[in-house]
This record gives sequence, C-alpha cells and structure tokens, in this order.
Amino acid sequence: MAIGEARRFTTLFLKGWPSLDDAELIVRELATNAVRHTRSGDFGGHFTVCIRVDGVTAWLAVVDQGGPRTPHMLSEQADEESGRGLRLVAALSLYTVAGREKSKTFEKSAQAKNWLSVLRQAAKNGEAFDIAAGLPMSMVKAKEARTFYKFALAYVDMKWRMQRPRAATACRTRLPRSSLP
Repeated sequence: MAIGEARRFTTLFLKGWPSLDDAELIVRELATNAVRHTRSGDFGGHFTVCIRVDGVTAWLAVVDQGGPRTPHMLSEQADEESGRGLRLVAALSLYTVAGREKSKTFEKSAQAKNWLSVLRQAAKNGEAFDIAAGLPMSMVKAKEARTFYKFALAYVDMKWRMQRPRAATACRTRLPRSSLP
C-alpha cells in the first residue's frame, strides 16, 4: 500500500515532467527496498519520499529508518531473481556533460545535494569539465593528486631500495655457514 502511495505522490508532484515514468520507477524501487530491507517495513515503520525540482533537474530520495546492512548493487552476473533495483536506479539517475550521460547515486540526500552544489559551482565559475569522467577538472586533478598514503609508500620504497644491499648483506652474514650456498 505505501509503495503505491509513494508512486502516486510522485505522479502528482511531477505531473507533466518529461521523465515522469523514470521518476516513478526510481521511487518505486527505492520505496520497495525501504520496505523489504530496513526497519521501515516493520510494524509501525515508515519512509519519506522527497522530491525537489530545480530547473531541468529533479532530485528524488526515499528516506527510510535504516537497517542492519548498507545497500549495495549486485553484480550484473548475479543469477538471483531480485536485487537489481539499485542498478536500475543508477542507470536512470543521469546527468549530462557535453551530451554524454553520467550517473551517480548516493546513500544520503545531503551527499546528493553537495554533489549538485559542486557541479553547479564549477559550471558557474566557467570551469572546464572532463568529458570522459563527467567531472570538473579540479575534481579530476584532485583524484590524480598524490595522497599522503601514496607519498608514504613511495618514501618507504625509496628508502628500502637505498638500504636493501646493506640489509641483505647483514642478513646473510648472520646465517650459519652451513645454510649458505
């Protein structure tokens, strides 16, 4: 019953929207997951459907009461009869960069709002987008930047190469003569 109400709410709110069928499907899949896999499906449970329209973008979210596991997409090869809902939602959740469709889904609505804000700010500032990645160039460069972890690994590798001949020799001299070739 609640899933049907969520779909009807979406239909009424987005009446006339060009991708209404996709929006209904996304809300239905997310609401179904909320009822099946979270405490929202328990007696007295509930979920909330959030829709925000901003220009040519519609943001859809189903906020549930949480559950024991984190949602995840099954692999495309999975032979199970269910479990493909999140993959379907991801396929329908698109944004376009230079005519190429990109997709990104989030667990929390705040993450989606932040993502939209970052993309809009980059576009507003006239920043170029990497067409293949669908990201502003600043984000592409940040992904490629050397992290502290990568720096630490490189430093240890460099030190190891410098110390290796001495360390190897020291180890060999401590072995009993009978075990040397």
